[in-house]
Amino acid sequence: MNVAFWNAMSHAFDAEIFDSLKEDVGGVIRAVIAGVATRRGRAMDMGCGVGRYLPLLSRAFAEVHGTDWSPGCVRRAAQVARLLPNVTVRSTRAYRSAQWTGYFSVVTAVNVLFDPLERRRALLLGEMRRLLSRRGALVLVVPSLEAIVYADAVRRRVAPRIRSLYEFAVPASRRDPGILRIEGVPYKHWVGEELQLVLRDHGFRAGPLQRVEYRWDTEVAAPQPVRGLALPWDWLVVARRT
Repeated sequence: MNVAFWNAMSHAFDAEIFDSLKEDVGGVIRAVIAGVATRRGRAMDMGCGVGRYLPLLSRAFAEVHGTDWSPGCVRRAAQVARLLPNVTVRSTRAYRSAQWTGYFSVVTAVNVLFDPLERRRALLLGEMRRLLSRRGALVLVVPSLEAIVYADAVRRRVAPRIRSLYEFAVPASRRDPGILRIEGVPYKHWVGEELQLVLRDHGFRAGPLQRVEYRWDTEVAAPQPVRGLALPWDWLVVARRT
């Protein structure tokens, strides 16, 4: 995880970083969180960024904690938390002590599992499982590889003169076809069934795949597609500890 990059982004987060909660056209994320929420429960927003999800989680749970790798993002999220009496925000390291093991009934991780290195993704999944209580639920949203391939196919068909900002043929893709660069930055993108398989390998029981759909004008280098096309999407899975 490039902490320097996200520190720099923290100052321009609203302009530069996609807002999945705001742009979710079907309200799938809100509905899923409502479905796993309990007023007496504790929630962890892992990779909370500047705190976009904290007000929603604050209304759904008795106690909410946010964490992020970036000190810049933590500072901004802490400003949001000041207005929410049941919310605390700290750096990721602050929650690694034994007292947090099995502490949370729900962990949300929205577009944080995109590190290009598999070992770092594995460590992150291990942390998610460690933080969850015995019957806890992980709400995981990840970038969809199928959606990226689809969106680029639409671009080539309806607007071939628009330059793609996706770089598929990168060295890391020889080991993992899901690694591609967007504007020069490598990200892991997931095939849906691959995500379910990896969750199983890390001690989770994955629920069904759900699509979080977004308008075409939120897509990188978006064309103006013909009417009636399916929308681009992220994958959402609710997973339970096994």
